[in-house]
Amino acid sequence: MRPLRAPLLLALALTLAGGCDSRGATKTPGPKGEKVDKPVGVDAPTTNAGDLPVELVAGGQHACVRRGSGTVECWG
Repeated sequence: MRPLRAPLLLALALTLAGGCDSRGATKTPGPKGEKVDKPVGVDAPTTNAGDLPVELVAGGQHACVRRGSGTVECWG
């Protein structure tokens, strides 16, 4: 599984980065359908650096992440 680690992390990073522009804002529909800037992360909770993902693995219909704290979360 180790050879897949770097490509999976890169794919995850690119997916997450694709939703933001260079100012860290996303375009959301305004009252009349026009797109307006909405800051991202203004009310985002802080994360302990030891709890950041350090490994991501994916199977046929699931994915799991191991965090720096040792906890594992799976979904799918």
